[in-house]
Amino acid sequence: MVIIFIAGMVVLAFISLAPAWVILSMPNVWFNSRVKIPAKRLTVLTFVISISFAYITNIELEMGAITAFLYLIVSTIALSSFLLPTMYFYLRWRSVDGNI
Repeated sequence: MVIIFIAGMVVLAFISLAPAWVILSMPNVWFNSRVKIPAKRLTVLTFVISISFAYITNIELEMGAITAFLYLIVSTIALSSFLLPTMYFYLRWRSVDGNI
């Protein structure tokens, strides 16, 4: 029973990470830009930030697992939408100076 629960949580984690990974890989895959953003690392970063914020505010314990899952999807999308232009312009600025 515990193995099924852990497998279900892993599947839910991948489902919640998929939209963030798509958003963060847009410049690399879809737009073919010269600035390459590390999409996998930023996706894991957004996931860790979302989980830690949900743990701090006790969203899962007070509102239930389904609401926490929906919060996780929405928060990873919001964080990745914020991190995408930030990292793009930061890496573009670094490549102009020749630091990379």
